Amino acid sequence: MNREMPTINDSAHSHNVYNAADIAGVALQQGLQQEAIRRFNQWETTLATKAPEKMMGVQFAPAKEPQQGATAMANPPRRLVQVFIADTHESVPLADCLLYSGPPRLTDLTDQELFFDVDIRAILEAHNAKRVKLIDKSVKDRTEHLEPARVRDLRMTVTTIASF
Repeated sequence: MNREMPTINDSAHSHNVYNAADIAGVALQQGLQQEAIRRFNQWETTLATKAPEKMMGVQFAPAKEPQQGATAMANPPRRLVQVFIADTHESVPLADCLLYSGPPRLTDLTDQELFFDVDIRAILEAHNAKRVKLIDKSVKDRTEHLEPARVRDLRMTVTTIASF
């Protein structure tokens, strides 16, 4: 079922996750692993040498309070959004790549729920009627037309205009 979902973007923010091994190479990762093993062995030795009655006095740091700006997903924020759906294939002309541009609307739905409010079947059928007549530019040897797009080939962007 998840394979049929389009790529959904939120234009209000983006996330990047960097792995230390990707940035500084495998040598750094191996060094970090060796350091972690050394610290674990040191911790294990310390535990073995301490008497259990001394360990009873160990106090742990209290759990952190949730940040003031954090909101629970059970109560999504109200926001003014606009939904765009596009076919980003390079052979689709600029004039035909935007399939849907919804009106700005006030909602408390998530991005996925907003997608299901759009009649994607009718929009996709109308787009595919044009798309199958387009020539695929990536094929150089012969003339080949594009295949019909599927929902997963589309890109949906939800632009947050304002949050309340």
